[in-house]
Order: sequence, then C-alpha cells, then structure tokens
Amino acid sequence: MSNWDFAFLQLKRRGTANVDGLNGDTGMLHTLEGARGSFDRRLSLRFALVIVCTAFLAFVIVAPTYRDYTLARHNLFDMQRFRLMLDTATLLAAERGPANNAMSTGSSPDGEKARRLAEFRARSDAALAQLTNAADVPLGLHDDELPLELLQSVREQLAVARAEVDRVVARAAAGPSREEFQRAIDSMFEVSNRFRTIVAWKANHLVEQDSGLAAPALVGPMLSDLRDYGGRIASQIMASIAVGERLPLDNVIEARRIEGRLLELWQVSNNHAGLFNNPSLQTSRAEIQQRFFGEGSGWSTV
Repeated sequence: MSNWDFAFLQLKRRGTANVDGLNGDTGMLHTLEGARGSFDRRLSLRFALVIVCTAFLAFVIVAPTYRDYTLARHNLFDMQRFRLMLDTATLLAAERGPANNAMSTGSSPDGEKARRLAEFRARSDAALAQLTNAADVPLGLHDDELPLELLQSVREQLAVARAEVDRVVARAAAGPSREEFQRAIDSMFEVSNRFRTIVAWKANHLVEQDSGLAAPALVGPMLSDLRDYGGRIASQIMASIAVGERLPLDNVIEARRIEGRLLELWQVSNNHAGLFNNPSLQTSRAEIQQRFFGEGSGWSTV
C-alpha cells in the first residue's frame, strides 16, 4: 500500500468518526430539547394552577366584603326613602294645625291664615309627589315599588278631608256646628291613619331585606307617632273651643287615651338612651320633657 493510499484511508476513517459524532450530538440535542419542552409545560401548568388558586382565594376574601358593601349601599338608599316617608307623615300631620286655625276663626282667601294653610298643603302635595315619582336609583341598586293603591287611598282621603275643612272655613261667619268641625278634624286624622299603612309597609320591607334594620324600622315610626299624637291631643279640644261649647265626654276619653299612648311611646324612647347621644338631641329631649310632658299635658287634669 502506498503512502497516498494509507493517508486516504485515514482521512476516510476520520470522516466517518466525525459523522458518527455529529449524529450523536444531534440525538443528544433532541433529547435535551424534549426534556426542556416537558419542563416548560409542567412549569406553565403549575403557574396556571397558582394563578387559579390565588384568584379563588382572592374571591373568597373579597366576595363577603363586596356583598357587605353592596348591602350597606342598598340599606342607605332604603333608609333615605324611609326617611322621606316619615317626613311626609310629619307634613300631613302638621297640616292639621293651620287647618284648625282657619276653621276656628274663618279666613279670607287672601288672609294670612289662608296663605299659611295653602303653604302647608303645597308641602304635603310635594312630599306625596316625591313618593309617586320614580326614585333616582344608583347603579346596582333597586327600589321597592310602593303599591299605588296605598298611596291612592291616602290621596283620596286627603281630598275629602280638605273639602271638609274648606266647607267649615266657608261657614265660619255663619257659625258651623261642633259636629261639622269635629268631622273635618276626624277626616284629617284618617289621612294620617291611612298613611301609617304605607310607613308600616316600608318598615316590613326593610326588616325582610336586612334584620339589622329592625331598630330604625321600629324607632322611626315610633318617633313619628309622637309628633302625630301630640297634635291629635290638641285637636280634641279645638271643636269645642271654636263653637264655645263644653268639651264632650267622648273627646275627653279620646284625649286621655292619646295621652296614655304618648306617655308609653315616650317611655319606650327613653329606654333607648343611645338615641340621644348627640348633645343637640339631648337638649331637644329635655325641652320636650319639660314643655310637653310637663307643662303641656297638665290641661287634662284641670
């Protein structure tokens, strides 16, 4: 074998070895790439599992807080509507004052008493209109729809009562009878009685939605009744004073009954000292105790 043949054979062997080595390196590379791909998939799955678990834990933690926040917003909105109803009840009861004044002495169409009565009637009508109109409900909340038949009943009785009052005012110069005067007063009482049904309806809805609202649902109407019955006890003597007659026994009995109801309501409210933590409320409470339940209620013992 010549030297050239030997060299050629060596080169061929080296080339074959290099090709075999290259093939081995390529196979190892494919193996590494496969292992890396499998690792990446497992890592991605674990990252996805961590994200899902974290999102679930966040939902478990945040969901009750969000639910409480939504309930608090809804309760605030409902309490604002409830206060509007209580304010309306107060305005309807307050209308009896100028009505009694106008009936007791008569009133010219352009007189001060007529203007004051018209002003109080306009305030009552505006409050009733607010209950009728759709409320501006914030996003995510809903308003309990007030049964129209309840509100319509109040409106109808209010129209009847005002007609009775106007009839007595028109006959003031001729001297209306005590019965006519008392009938007009009782008609105004019936307006408040019917509106109390609306307040009770709303209070029941508040408690059904959240039992935590039971306290304001009870205390609110109770304080509203204090104002209502405080005016009623005075109205029991208005007819007899206006016509100059002795106070009938029925009115005396009814006045005593109202007085007892007022004392019970006041006693219940005093049992809840937390209602008067505000200094201004404490001052008002002391004034009510002195002027109404002290000086004012002494008339029935005379």
